[in-house]
Amino acid sequence: MQDKISFLMTGSGVISLILQNKNYLIETTHPNYDEIKEALKTNDVNQLNSLVDLPKAIISYSKGTIEIRDGELFYQDSPVHNTITERIFALKAEGLPFEPMILFLENLLKNPSYRAVNELYEFLEHKGLPITEDGSFISYKGIRADWLDKYTGKIDNSIGQVVEFKRNAVDDNREHECSYGLHCGTLHYVKGYCTERVVLVKVNPADVVSVPRDHNAEKVRVCRYEVIAEYAGNLDELPELIYYTEEPEEEDYEDYEEEEDDEDYEDEEPCDCPCCRDRD
Repeated sequence: MQDKISFLMTGSGVISLILQNKNYLIETTHPNYDEIKEALKTNDVNQLNSLVDLPKAIISYSKGTIEIRDGELFYQDSPVHNTITERIFALKAEGLPFEPMILFLENLLKNPSYRAVNELYEFLEHKGLPITEDGSFISYKGIRADWLDKYTGKIDNSIGQVVEFKRNAVDDNREHECSYGLHCGTLHYVKGYCTERVVLVKVNPADVVSVPRDHNAEKVRVCRYEVIAEYAGNLDELPELIYYTEEPEEEDYEDYEEEEDDEDYEDEEPCDCPCCRDRD
């Protein structure tokens, strides 16, 4: 009986499958849906086993770099967060290459900050942040019409420029909503303050320093990014978002201004969120 395959496909395409005395409901959204249908045609039990069990499928796709221990996924001895797992399945479901996500994991695990690694998952949950072939991710940044940053007017964000700060000069405390470092975020975040020019920037996950809690974790502070293109879409077509932020106390403004004048921060870029913009 263990080698027998029994299944039923409903009118909606859902496959009810009994395989080795276990029942599986395979919906059309299953990342291996098409492969499962093909394996059913040939009664390939071993192939079906590797396809219906998603953890086993990940191991198969990863060529041995991912393993499962007590129900938890590990990549080279490091636990894999659910967001990464979901991205893997999403790529597979669309028939897209799986390798970029493996490279993304490799880059992510090079990040020296445990806190930054875990905060980045929350940021990546926002839609519209694709992974590149070399394991980085694309984000967005609002700048001036002359390609300089909006707040210091000193940082060149022309296409092809690589902008980089010392990592220890970037605030790694996510509770500090407005602080020093290089900033980029989602299109909704950029829409909140940008009226001139928007560029696409490529960020290596190893270079993420913190994900501030404000604006629903839609922006990141990083120590390095590469400007790869100008955004060609229309920000006015995005739905409006309402951000709820508390007004900083007056003494916070004074501390901010004192730090901004300090020569140590001369070439650093303050936060480019809407609340910082309103201070100018």
